[in-house]
Amino acid sequence: MDLEAKKAPFAGEFIGYTLLLVFALLMLAFPAVAVFMGWRSIVMVQAWRDAQRWVQTPATIEHLQLRVNRDGEATTYRVECRYSYVFNGQVFQGRRVGLADGSDNIGSWQQATYERLKQHFQAIESDPVPCWVNPDNPAEAVLDRQMRWELLLFNLLFVAVFGGISLAVAVPAVWWRRRAARLRSLQARYPDQPWRWKAEWAEGRLQPAGPGWALWLVAVFWNVVSLPVARIPFMHELREERPWTLALLGFPLVGIGLLAGAIVRSRRYRRFSGSRLDLQTFPAVVGGSLRGTLHLVGDLTGIGDVELALRCVRTFVTRHGGESKTSRDVLWEARRSVPTGGTTFGLTELQLPVDFSIPAGCRPTDDTDPADAVRWQLTAKAKLPGADLDLKFDVPVFRNTDGRLNTAVGQQPPG
Repeated sequence: MDLEAKKAPFAGEFIGYTLLLVFALLMLAFPAVAVFMGWRSIVMVQAWRDAQRWVQTPATIEHLQLRVNRDGEATTYRVECRYSYVFNGQVFQGRRVGLADGSDNIGSWQQATYERLKQHFQAIESDPVPCWVNPDNPAEAVLDRQMRWELLLFNLLFVAVFGGISLAVAVPAVWWRRRAARLRSLQARYPDQPWRWKAEWAEGRLQPAGPGWALWLVAVFWNVVSLPVARIPFMHELREERPWTLALLGFPLVGIGLLAGAIVRSRRYRRFSGSRLDLQTFPAVVGGSLRGTLHLVGDLTGIGDVELALRCVRTFVTRHGGESKTSRDVLWEARRSVPTGGTTFGLTELQLPVDFSIPAGCRPTDDTDPADAVRWQLTAKAKLPGADLDLKFDVPVFRNTDGRLNTAVGQQPPG
């Protein structure tokens, strides 16, 4: 019995470490695939651009074969061809058929190219076929210098999917690790004051939401993926009667949209980056109030009334049939308009009072379970020339269960 009891934990640890190792290898494989397919896309586009200045020369086909590989339900094709050509009085041999090497089943290029070359190969005295020769390196030639748009799009989809999954795993993992370390430090310092467990709440002086680094990360990644597409001369392709290539424009257009959104959000943040919310009730109390002072710092010329809103928002995950869905429900909301008053020309700083009564039936802040979290958010919005005012603050709202809450900032609660 003792021997079996010792074996059981060891077996469990071995299986756990094995699964962890497999997961780590899979996570390394995703960015590797994204980088490899991105590199293939760039090489393909660069080869296509270079081949546009190559010189057309007649070539004689000496060997031609369509290699078919069947692996289960998938069938791939590859045109194999050996040909000779004369350039500057010298005889060369070539084997390159298209700009992309290897077997594939994307579209029908392999089969169509084989049928086209077979007509030349089976003709009397082997009818010459045009090939394109690099004048700087005559040993380099290709029979078809056209871009295979379907294959390029296929590669870019791999980059987007595998690269997106890699970022979706890596970025939150790093963020959560750092957040967990800060949380442990604050929990040890304030074991009975959970409203101090967030670094941004620790002193009762709250900063607005940041410039949207996640949006910048997605925008930069998407535009990097779209670089090969951006180098394609679409007007030339339209003249060649290939209008469907315009579908590839979706990649850079989406990237431009993401970049524009990131720029607008960053402009707003930079314009009012010195703004803050100083809490007088720290934390705010369910059944009590949220009071403080909103300090607006920046170019406030032309600002009108500031619309304040306090919301209690529940974010929860529901699962059905193996699928999960994240929903957002506003449990309670209050709004008020705060006049700025007077002339605002040249105004760079403004202090506005914040005072909201919170009903006793509201739920307090609780984000211990990410799948069912309740958060309180204060927003401040106003129309302005250029970038509008749009600030968001996560505020602490708790229940008064032990007489420790709703103390003034800077004072310790009675012990």
